[in-house]
Amino acid sequence: MVSAIISVIATSCQLEDERDLCCPEPLTMHYVYRPDGTDVFPDNILSLRHFLFDNEGAFICELPAGETLNRQPLELNTGTYTMITIGNMTDISAYQHGSESQLEQFSLSHTARNRKRESDYANTDELFWGVKHFAVDADGRGLELSKDGMASNRLTTEMVNIHCHLKVTVEWIGRPPYIGSYEMELAGVHTQYSLDPGNTSLTADGLNVPAGDRAETYSLNVPLRQLELRAEFVTLRYTDTQIPTLRIKFDGLPVTPDIDLGKAFRTWGWRPSATHVQDYEILLKVINENRVDLLPMVEGSVADWVNGGNFG
Repeated sequence: MVSAIISVIATSCQLEDERDLCCPEPLTMHYVYRPDGTDVFPDNILSLRHFLFDNEGAFICELPAGETLNRQPLELNTGTYTMITIGNMTDISAYQHGSESQLEQFSLSHTARNRKRESDYANTDELFWGVKHFAVDADGRGLELSKDGMASNRLTTEMVNIHCHLKVTVEWIGRPPYIGSYEMELAGVHTQYSLDPGNTSLTADGLNVPAGDRAETYSLNVPLRQLELRAEFVTLRYTDTQIPTLRIKFDGLPVTPDIDLGKAFRTWGWRPSATHVQDYEILLKVINENRVDLLPMVEGSVADWVNGGNFG
């Protein structure tokens, strides 16, 4: 199918043809990741998968990756296209484009389960997402449909961070009640995204991110070390209206009250929907099984001047 859709542009530069005076490279999609204005693509994105749709939103094919990760050659027939690119996707993430193979049905799901608790999810991939609407003219040159300008052989896709890191430290005032491995749970976290560009939200940076769907529970088994627990959740993005609840358990039984992270995030002014890079760190101080203090951590230090709440 790919060979039927993707045609090799067999024209070569001819000195007598003025059009060929500016054809140093074929049509190429360039990829950048600039959360703070500087391109840090090589430090964050290790693989890309490219999914091509036509102007009617019908799935065409998955394009093979280019030899250089952040430059994808495009040898396409004349027409209008949408390309969805996913970064760092492994076999614990799965895509679907529905029975009708339409862009509006295109979605990405996290599938990895906790080995001890199959009902819950384990950490996901550190995923990135990019979308580009473009056209290819009769000379094989590209035109970005979202911008005004001349056709050229260089197109650019901005990649967006679509995962979240949450680092959690649990300390007891006194001794922990149990020795061994505890369970940390995050309830109410997205495990699926709609990758349809028409179904997105905007960050404060003005960048679109995919809409989440189907909230589930992530869980990690965390051994007690030096009388404290340390864990890091890697999940799909939070939103302002979908911030999870944290639970600490031992042998399936709760050892702390439920921790509503939404309450704490609002207190601290943390707005996930307006944040390009979601990288959070929190400290739970367990007074007893009925009371927990929640504090933010900034660059490894406790910002104890802002209490995220007392729970219990």
